[in-house]
Amino acid sequence: MKKVKTAAHELKETIQRCVFGISYIPLDDEVDPLACPFIPKTLPLEKVPQDLNISSSQYAQELIRAHGHAISVCICIPGQAFDAYGTRHGRGGGWYDRFLSEVPPHWLRIGVTPINRFHTEKLFHAPHDQPVDFVITFDLLKKTWDILKTHARISLP
Repeated sequence: MKKVKTAAHELKETIQRCVFGISYIPLDDEVDPLACPFIPKTLPLEKVPQDLNISSSQYAQELIRAHGHAISVCICIPGQAFDAYGTRHGRGGGWYDRFLSEVPPHWLRIGVTPINRFHTEKLFHAPHDQPVDFVITFDLLKKTWDILKTHARISLP
């Protein structure tokens, strides 16, 4: 019998190949990705403040210069809403969509959100919206984490 991989197992295997991570510093209504047990504590992470005074393009180019196109990098991304298809809705400024459009396509994209902001039905997806590969949800009442692989993109590290 063939063993079926769970999304949690697949994320764990994928993220173990990553040599660097990028994570946001959470606002009051956001989940802290560093509290998530699926993000290895040994992964070197750069924390991005929400009020970063640099364009998404400049920041992407700095990361590409520092970490290159050949390595695996994971990016933890906040959002106001995510769906099971990898769609992410942010705060309306488009910073993360522009940033993700500039970084290498093989960098792993992980959305992190409270469970009440995750939707099983398809959200509106604009042409500029950049999808995520996995969505990690946190249930504040139960204090549990869950993972969904979205299959929104083909290339993973």
